[in-house]
Amino acid sequence: MGTKICFVKTVLNGLMCFLFIVTTTNMIAQNITGIYRMPSGNPEGGSTLVALENGKYIIFYFGGAQIGRWKNVGDHNVVFTPHQEESSFQVYGRKDSDLNNKIRIAFFGFENGPTLLGIDTSRKDSFKKVFNDDANCFGPLHVEVFDTNTKKIRFAAQQELGGVETVAFDIKAYNDFIAYYVGSPPVDSFYAVFKENKLFFDENEGITRSDLPQEGEDIQYARELANTIDHIEKVKYCNPQYHLFQDPIPSFYVFNEEKGAYLDPDSYQEDQEFIPDEYDYDDMSIIYAYRRCNPNIVNISAIEIDKESIFIEKCD
Repeated sequence: MGTKICFVKTVLNGLMCFLFIVTTTNMIAQNITGIYRMPSGNPEGGSTLVALENGKYIIFYFGGAQIGRWKNVGDHNVVFTPHQEESSFQVYGRKDSDLNNKIRIAFFGFENGPTLLGIDTSRKDSFKKVFNDDANCFGPLHVEVFDTNTKKIRFAAQQELGGVETVAFDIKAYNDFIAYYVGSPPVDSFYAVFKENKLFFDENEGITRSDLPQEGEDIQYARELANTIDHIEKVKYCNPQYHLFQDPIPSFYVFNEEKGAYLDPDSYQEDQEFIPDEYDYDDMSIIYAYRRCNPNIVNISAIEIDKESIFIEKCD
């Protein structure tokens, strides 16, 4: 009988301890959520950290924002981990029967870093620069058609700390692509101590917490922005000038199998997409659907870079 009582007491004590830990952790998490306005001596002003209840955070600063996740790691310590994309490249593709055995790629963001393209599958270590080394001015649109029929395309980016990130994409039966370079330098996690309703990022004066607003455009925008790190955009819609269509396809649009496109029957003119010089950038009477291609990080010890680049952009 005494053994049973001791066993029950042990179980109850363990349960109470568990509940205390969970309750304490939830209280700390609840206290951490809020807004922290961080002053700065720069003329652009300071930054604002918004810690949300779902473990995500945003740091708003002049001209941008950093998104990531925060976590209580015990003893009032909080770790903030910036979000990193799966790879520095994103590729979306579709099938264009008019291209036959060629492929077309529209490049976006590639002027922001030393980027490379590899489409010669017989030479897996061979790449070509997207832009010339001394490129100093860029047009709004960079599209190139390649006389090749490949099942895989590869991109590479030279990293600031040395080394090369190489990413391959299985392009299935697609031959028309939109490629994005979204590379950013790695950002380390950072820590803070939460006590007395303040966050301390160093031993100096802490930053006082303010409550999160229950409603309003600003907090709604912050929540939507933070949740983008969980969202993988599987399809991008755009017109022949690569102007993205952000809304759902209207119900009155008709899908044309031959063109592989959604058409507005009231405004689309036959074959207007084949006259790019006359095509209005804002004309959404024909919309293509580009579907996401999965990235695969490739380990290549050394790469060979051709002397010529795909595009030459240089102003006097």
